Amino acid sequence: MKPQNLTHNLQLNDGSMFHTETETAELNGYGLLITPDGKEYLGNFENGKKEGNFVITSKEATTHCSFHNDIQFSEGTIEYSNGDIYIGRMEDEAPNGTGVMKFRDGIEFRGDFEEGLLDGLNCEIHYPNGDIYRGHFSKGIRYTDGIYIKGNK
Repeated sequence: MKPQNLTHNLQLNDGSMFHTETETAELNGYGLLITPDGKEYLGNFENGKKEGNFVITSKEATTHCSFHNDIQFSEGTIEYSNGDIYIGRMEDEAPNGTGVMKFRDGIEFRGDFEEGLLDGLNCEIHYPNGDIYRGHFSKGIRYTDGIYIKGNK
């Protein structure tokens, strides 16, 4: 959704539209970039590159993250349209690094993620009844036998 103060429009060669506060001939300043596929990037642009805090909105999710020189870095939050939430490190707008994925059914994945999948040693699945599975995952699949801790609920 375009903020009201973004009154100037710039059509880019790739079909994207940039809405900004001031008239500009390039991607510069605070604005909203809408790509041809409908993805929206709201934040600050410097010399055509994303710089600083951004809110990225698509049909699948709303992502809060930071960019430096057009490269996504640091921790952020992804709120998926189905109600799932990811909090942690990310890359290319997907879970990548240490984080927590909270599913709407109450299950939580905790640990390292790679390309959106649980991946690493000592990853955990927390169940709504208090049970915990701890083990090694590779690309979202249990890689070795882990331990199952019975909850108290």
